Amino acid sequence: MAQRRRSASPRDPKTDAGEEPPAPQPKSSLRTVFQRKCPEELALRRSMLAELVRQTSELEERRPWTGHSTSPFLDGRGSPQSARRTADGPLRFSSHFECGNLLSAKLVVNSSKGTGLGSSGGSGPGATELEYELLVDSDTQSAQGHTQWFYFSFRNGQFCGTVHFRLVNLRKKKSLYQQGMQPFVFSRKKQRGWEPFGCQGVSYGGTKKEKSEGRGDVNTLQWSYRIDRKEDEIFFAAYPPYTYSMMYSFLSSLEQNAFARRHFQRRELCRSIGQLPVPLLVIEEGVNDESEAEGQMEAKEVKEKLAIVIIARQHPGEVVGSWAVQGLLRFLLGATPAAKRLREEFVFHVIPLVNVDGVVHGNSRCTLAGVDPNRVWHDPNPILHPVVFALKNHMRSLSQGMSTAYPAKGIEMFLDLHGHSAKFGCFFYGSNPSAHISNAVFPKLCSLISTDIDFEQCHWRCPKSHRKTARYVVYKQFGVKYAYTVECSLYGPVPHESGAPLGHFTPSRVEFVGCAVGCGLAIFFNAEEDQEGQEGEGQEGQGVDVGDMKLCEVCRSSDGASAAPCDLNLLLDISCPNVLAKRPWFQMERLLEITPQSVLESLALTYGEVVPDMAKLKDSDDGGDSDGDDGPEAEDDRRKETAGASSPTARKKNYKDSVKRPSGTRSAGDDEAPSPRAAESPPATSLDAETLARNRVSRARSMDRFDPLQCASGARPPIVDYSIPISSIYLSTMSTMSTMSTMS
Repeated sequence: MAQRRRSASPRDPKTDAGEEPPAPQPKSSLRTVFQRKCPEELALRRSMLAELVRQTSELEERRPWTGHSTSPFLDGRGSPQSARRTADGPLRFSSHFECGNLLSAKLVVNSSKGTGLGSSGGSGPGATELEYELLVDSDTQSAQGHTQWFYFSFRNGQFCGTVHFRLVNLRKKKSLYQQGMQPFVFSRKKQRGWEPFGCQGVSYGGTKKEKSEGRGDVNTLQWSYRIDRKEDEIFFAAYPPYTYSMMYSFLSSLEQNAFARRHFQRRELCRSIGQLPVPLLVIEEGVNDESEAEGQMEAKEVKEKLAIVIIARQHPGEVVGSWAVQGLLRFLLGATPAAKRLREEFVFHVIPLVNVDGVVHGNSRCTLAGVDPNRVWHDPNPILHPVVFALKNHMRSLSQGMSTAYPAKGIEMFLDLHGHSAKFGCFFYGSNPSAHISNAVFPKLCSLISTDIDFEQCHWRCPKSHRKTARYVVYKQFGVKYAYTVECSLYGPVPHESGAPLGHFTPSRVEFVGCAVGCGLAIFFNAEEDQEGQEGEGQEGQGVDVGDMKLCEVCRSSDGASAAPCDLNLLLDISCPNVLAKRPWFQMERLLEITPQSVLESLALTYGEVVPDMAKLKDSDDGGDSDGDDGPEAEDDRRKETAGASSPTARKKNYKDSVKRPSGTRSAGDDEAPSPRAAESPPATSLDAETLARNRVSRARSMDRFDPLQCASGARPPIVDYSIPISSIYLSTMSTMSTMSTMS
C-alpha cells in the first residue's frame, strides 16, 4: 500500500533541491456577453431593415434623404443603439446597424479569481484590463462561410483601461494586417473621425484548433485599445463603412445641387432579394436641362452616343469601391472642362452599389442567397440573382443599341470597382492575356496621373475560376474590348524599397483614385479641352486664370487660402490648384504632358505588341481577382500554374521563347489560345525603334483624334445576340402548361 502511494505522488526534484515549485497557471474561461441572434438584437435588426425599406420606398425624385447620412450616425438623431444593458460585462456590444456583423462577444474570465485578467484585470468596478474573444457572422446562407469584413460598436459606461480583442474566425490566409495595417477605430467623445492607427499590438495569424471549434482553417486578428473616457461609444471596422443610407444621402445631395442635377438622372434598375431598390445613374451633358427648346430636345434624343458602364461594390466588404465611385461621380458631374467633354461625347451608366442586401446585412462577399455575385455573370438566375440578371440584360440592350429608354449605340468601356485586403496600391485586371498592347494604354495613363495606381501590378490573365466574372463575361459575350476590374488596397499605396508605405488610403484619398480614373478616361478618349477662354456654367467651377490653372470661385472669394476650402464642395473641380495642393500623389500636370500615342509607343517598345503579364515577370504568386478566391477552382488554377511552370516541357519552352524575343516581351500564345475577340489584334511582330520613328509622322497626321481601335483592325466585331437565360422554375412551368394544353 505504501509503495502504491509513493508511485502515485512522485517527489519533485526541484523540491528536493530546495526550489519552490512553479505556481499553477490560472485557467481561463469564456462568458458570453453578446449574441447577435438573441431575440432583442434580432428585433432591433428587423426594425432597422423595415425602416430602411420604408425610407427607400418613399424616396422621390429630388426629395431629400430622410435616413442617416453618416456612419457612425452623427447627424444629430443619435445612435440606433439604446441605453439598455444587454450583458453582464463592463462593455455593452452592438451590431444591429447597417453593415454591422458581430456574431458574439465573450469575456475572458480568470477562474482563479472568479473574474478578470491577470493581477490587474477584472470585470468589477476596479478592473483596468479586459479581454474579449469575438466572432463575426459569416455571409448569409454562404456555404464557404466568408468572414473578412467586421464592424461593431460598444459602450464602456464607467470603465476606463485597456481592452484586448481576439477576432478568431477570419478566413483570409494572407492579409495586410501582417504588413502593418490596423483596424479603424472611431470614438464619439474624441471626435477625430475614423483613426487608422489608434490600436496597439496588432497581429494576424492562424487560429488554434481548440479555438476554431470546427470552423476549419481560420485566422485570428488581435489588437488592443486604450479607453480613457467614460460613457463613450467606440466603433471598430475593417475600413470606414460606406452604408446604403450614405449612398442615398450622397445621391440626394447631388439632386439638390443645381449644377449636378442638370447632367444626371437617378433611376431604379431593379429590386434586390430584400426588396431594396438598386439605383442606376445615367450621366450625360444636359440630360435634365429643361431650358432647351423643344426642337433641340428632339435633336438630342435622336443623337445616340457610346456608353461607358461603371459598377461598384459587388462584394460588400470591399468598401473602397464605394469611396472610389463616389470620387468618380464628383469628378464627372463637376465643372472641370475634361469632365464636360466626357459628358458631351459619352453617356455614363453607373451602378454605385450592386450588392445592396449584402451591404446592409454586413456580408463580406455574398448576397442574401449566399452567392458571390461576381461568379454568376455567365448565367444569372432571375430568382436567385435578380440584380446581376437585370444588370446584364440592361448592358445587353446597350451593347446592341436596342434600348428605347436608354438610347446608346454600344458599350465602349466597362469598369468594375473592387477592393483588395492582401495587396498594396491600386491596379487593373484585364480580360484577355493575348490582347493588343493598346489594351494597356488606359491603365498606364491612370498610373501616370496618380502614383497610387501601380501599373506593375496590372495583369490580363483570366484563369478558369475567373471566367464567370463581370469583366470577362462583358468582354466575351458583349464584345467590349476595354473591360477592366479596378482593385484598390484597403491599406495604402505600394511601399518603397524600405518597406514603409507612402501614407495610407483614407476615404478622401480613395475618392481621388476614382477622380484619377476619370482623368484617365478624358485623356484616353481625347476629351481634354484647352482651358484658355473657357467659362464656367454658373457654379463653383467658374474660374479665373492663375498661371496654367484656374482658381475656382470659392477659393477666389477666400483670397486663395491654402486650406483649400473647395475641397469640401460636393463637386470636384481639379482645374483649381487648391484642390490638389495637399495631394502630391495626384499629378495634375501630367494631363498637359502625356498623350495616348506617346504612351502606346512607350508600351510597345517595352513589352511588344501584346499586353504584359506583370505577375510572371515579377514572379508574383497572385493570380487573383477581386481580392482573390478561396474556392476549389482558384486552388486548382494555382496548382496547375505551379506544376506547369516547373515541368521540363515548360522550362524548355520558356528557354526557346527567351531566345526568340527580347526580355520582358510576350507573344500571343503565352497563356492560352486567343479568344474570338483576339482576332481583331494584328499578328505579334517585332516593333523596333526605327519602325516607330518612321511611322510617327504619318500617325500624327492621320490621327488628329486617338482611336485605340485603330491600333488593331479599326473595325468593331459583330455583337452576338445571346439569348436571355431562363430559370429552371420557368422551364418547369412552361413544360406543365404545354402538357395541360395537349391534354385539353
